[in-house]
Amino acid sequence: MNRTVISRHFSFASSLAALFAALLVTCFLPAHAAAKLTLSSWNLSEQRLTVREGVMSELGGAGFAGAQHLSAQTESTALAAIAAREGTAPVNFNTASSLTLVRFDALLVDQLGLADVAEHVQQVTAGAGLSPPSYFGSEVVARYLGLRYNHPAGEDALELYPRDLITRAEAAHSFAAVLGFEGWDVSSAREELSTFSLPQYSAAQRQALHIAVSKIGMPYVWGGTTDNT
Repeated sequence: MNRTVISRHFSFASSLAALFAALLVTCFLPAHAAAKLTLSSWNLSEQRLTVREGVMSELGGAGFAGAQHLSAQTESTALAAIAAREGTAPVNFNTASSLTLVRFDALLVDQLGLADVAEHVQQVTAGAGLSPPSYFGSEVVARYLGLRYNHPAGEDALELYPRDLITRAEAAHSFAAVLGFEGWDVSSAREELSTFSLPQYSAAQRQALHIAVSKIGMPYVWGGTTDNT
């Protein structure tokens, strides 16, 4: 074999090795590793799904604008679209009030016909002396249904707090979850959470659990140091 042929074989082998290495990197890196996720871009597939299904729509030349706050008009339109799919009446709400994350969750839980279940969870928790925040019941139901997304470590900046105004991207996640229901999700939540109960607690137990209950809806922030022993 002459020098030219050897050189070509070596070059071809080197190219294959480089291609194989690139494929390994592509396969084992997270899907979003190539681009930093933002409040607008972290769930593009869910945003597209809500637009395709007529639950949400793009904002003209601004595109979907996932980082923008959800407007009351968009919320009303989305709830009406979900109601039409479920064959129910859309939930009416005060469009002048701010759409915080927890208010958004409560409205969607109500639209799914589970407001009474949320109230049951709220009353049981209050009756156990744990002083739950006013949105505890609806947040338990919302999270049981997978309507909220827990961003992984390294994406803490994308997390919203209970009283933050909900973004269009976060709303799209919730609506996409509902669009993915298979018919048993809501009935399962009703069956499981309607039997929610709590035992009698000692004073020390109530003190610890009061802190835990007060954090419903709060994102886990890596390295947080609030609430000492």
